[in-house]
Amino acid sequence: MINQPATSPRSIIQRVDWQNLLKAHSLVKTCQVVAGIQQYKRLLLGQFVRYFYEGQWGYSDDSAEISLNWACVYLAEYYMRECVWSDWVVLYRQILPESYRFSPLCRSRLMSISGWAQLAYSRSGLDTLLADQYAALRTWATTPETMAHHFTLIGIIHRRQNRPQEGEDMLRRAIQHFSLDTDTFYAINARDYLAGLYAAYQNEIPGYAEKAEQLYQEIKAILVQYGDGTDTEEQHYNQGWYYLEKANGQRDTMLQALAWFERGEASMRQHGLVFEQSLNRYGKAAAYLFLKEYDNAIAEANAALAVFWNNGSDLLPTLFSRRPVSVVYTAVCLKLLAHIYEEKQLYVLALDYARRALKCHDDFDMPIERRHLYTTLSRLYRQLGQSDDAQQWAARAEM
Repeated sequence: MINQPATSPRSIIQRVDWQNLLKAHSLVKTCQVVAGIQQYKRLLLGQFVRYFYEGQWGYSDDSAEISLNWACVYLAEYYMRECVWSDWVVLYRQILPESYRFSPLCRSRLMSISGWAQLAYSRSGLDTLLADQYAALRTWATTPETMAHHFTLIGIIHRRQNRPQEGEDMLRRAIQHFSLDTDTFYAINARDYLAGLYAAYQNEIPGYAEKAEQLYQEIKAILVQYGDGTDTEEQHYNQGWYYLEKANGQRDTMLQALAWFERGEASMRQHGLVFEQSLNRYGKAAAYLFLKEYDNAIAEANAALAVFWNNGSDLLPTLFSRRPVSVVYTAVCLKLLAHIYEEKQLYVLALDYARRALKCHDDFDMPIERRHLYTTLSRLYRQLGQSDDAQQWAARAEM
């Protein structure tokens, strides 16, 4: 525990920076996302991170005091929203040697935030990450909000491990613990993650399709009441995937999915959000693949891939050259192109894209996606008459 205040009276600039950080954190947390991110960007362009290196700020148990440990917590909304987790980790490492002194509340928050960073770009195993989050939940999470953050992350990990019902249980707990009034951003995210889980498994688990539809409607109603409009429009992308997963060969439902992605693309273009616009173009490519409009699918996938590969032009300069989430979407876009070329019976080209997608997996840990690629590679080698290679990849997919 830290018993003394971390800071003596500071300069006006430092106090203003601290108040602006608290304001940005509060804006995003209460779902005024656009205003909050703009506030964060002004801070970061003003070299706010210098406080982590100049030795002027210390540490505090008091979350309202100027301190590096709470600054690291309050910056999380920006890095979560922009998915530049490697930059947050650089700052976190500056305070990590002193973390044993922090209050349980602060340690819980830092542990859940670092868990998201690990999930985004670390190659460490999901089992280890899961165990760490359960341990933090038992040891340091003493408030409904801190418990909810761990529940959310644990739910996402279970989904990645292909354990949807365990993931559902944890995400439902997170929803119960987050306050819509004070934790709006996270309360909506937890619902969004759960709706995505339902949509992904709706063809395998009875009742999940209906639950997904109900939850998406609930999210839209909440966003109308609490949001600033941008997140409401981002639901176009989620609705697109819901209908695409639901389609099961029905052309009308596929066209509904395509329409949602088109709305999302137009909306994000209007807001100047290049990365989010490209997500919808990736969704359009998937819809065109299902509709067997392969040339349109290739055009949309390549347009999205160009942005994912280059990180998106709407980002601040980052400390690292790669944005972790862009690597993930680069991989899924390459995999989608492999499937498109497979459908066109261009198997050598499809194999090249599948290999490139697999190479991206060196940078993050998503075992389900990796196994899907193993299956794709096995299938493509079989189409090319290379049965030994096909068997080897099939065996890896079953491991």
